[in-house]
Amino acid sequence: MAGVLITKIFIKDFKRIEEETIRIAPGGNVVSFTGPTGHGKTSHLDAVFQLLTGIDPLDIRPGAEKAELKGTLSDGSEIRRTHDGHNAKLEVKRGLSGETIGGKEFLK
Repeated sequence: MAGVLITKIFIKDFKRIEEETIRIAPGGNVVSFTGPTGHGKTSHLDAVFQLLTGIDPLDIRPGAEKAELKGTLSDGSEIRRTHDGHNAKLEVKRGLSGETIGGKEFLK
């Protein structure tokens, strides 16, 4: 039985990333991030981690109002997190139906 995979991640105002979408084509067990030092490899991995665990307010891009991370999963579900420095929000939409199955605001 195959697990659910992240197939796309949208990153906005996170660390030094203004806005970027990364598509990950399922088909193997390894995803590789390569590039020169200082070009954001660790920031992209941090975005994947914080999509699943919550955004650290210290990682909001300087000068931005809020950070946003959104992941699309292989079953069509979406996970969206935002943080404005004071409030964190989590929203989860199930599969292709788009039904919201979780939404919560957190004060931090």
